[in-house]
Amino acid sequence: MSTSYSIVLLLCLLMAPLATAQAEDINVGKELHQENCLECHKFELYERTDRTVKTLKHLRSQVLFCAVNNDVGWFDEEIDDVTAYLNTFYYLFDMK
Repeated sequence: MSTSYSIVLLLCLLMAPLATAQAEDINVGKELHQENCLECHKFELYERTDRTVKTLKHLRSQVLFCAVNNDVGWFDEEIDDVTAYLNTFYYLFDMK
């Protein structure tokens, strides 16, 4: 194994926890959704054929809108987690 390869591998291993810490956590999103959203939103809302949400950006803005209007006190990461959860299981928008 070359020295440069070893250094690159070491850097990747050291940075892996940082990358996962910044990624959306759909399990956290699911938990937040169940605790805060199901009182108003039933799953049929996400499964209906005439949905008004057409993009990932719009989905995030709707999650943010609900969070602010219901004063749940979520941070941006939690908004992203709920958005990722809804997208993964219902909307299936491209995450790019």
